[in-house]
Amino acid sequence: MYKENCIKITLDTSVIDPNNLIIKQLVEWRDKKVVKIYVELHSVLEIENWKNKKREEKLLWIERFGHQDKEVFEIPEGMDVISTIEKGRGFTFDQENKTELGVRSVHSPETKRLSDLPPGKKGLSKYVDWQIFTSHIMHKRDFFVTKNTREFIHLGKQLGVRLKRYESLFKNIKIREPNESLINEIKKELDKRNLI
Repeated sequence: MYKENCIKITLDTSVIDPNNLIIKQLVEWRDKKVVKIYVELHSVLEIENWKNKKREEKLLWIERFGHQDKEVFEIPEGMDVISTIEKGRGFTFDQENKTELGVRSVHSPETKRLSDLPPGKKGLSKYVDWQIFTSHIMHKRDFFVTKNTREFIHLGKQLGVRLKRYESLFKNIKIREPNESLINEIKKELDKRNLI
């Protein structure tokens, strides 16, 4: 059973690498039940469409180490379906839609409607990014870890511009790259929460 105040980390599809030392450290903490690693179903969808050797390796890793919020709710007879689901999730569909629009406005400002998505893998990748990051925000997780700095941290050669925009839209957001700085920040947080 995970510690009640464990650190919750969402992994972007770009960072799922079973051989990465940073990911191995996260898994060590996960095994001690002080870090919970979330891999969204949308990442699985994206990887399923890959046609390279790493596909199976990543899918097996997700199955073994990744956690996904299960949004299954019993709806008693006569109860309103939408409000019962929203109560179980802890947020409304309207809140989720507004959050996704905020994510899209920073991530892909050129995409006003879903129909504006480019065809093929590029469009799928953008859509998956929105869904993964929106879920991370809605579930109030602690760290969003990505190698995709172009979409989540920088804007072209303007370092940190997207990160600042996300931080201005969403309180307490922590977008990090998988590196030693992340590990050090998590160690400090584990210590602060008396988990190590």
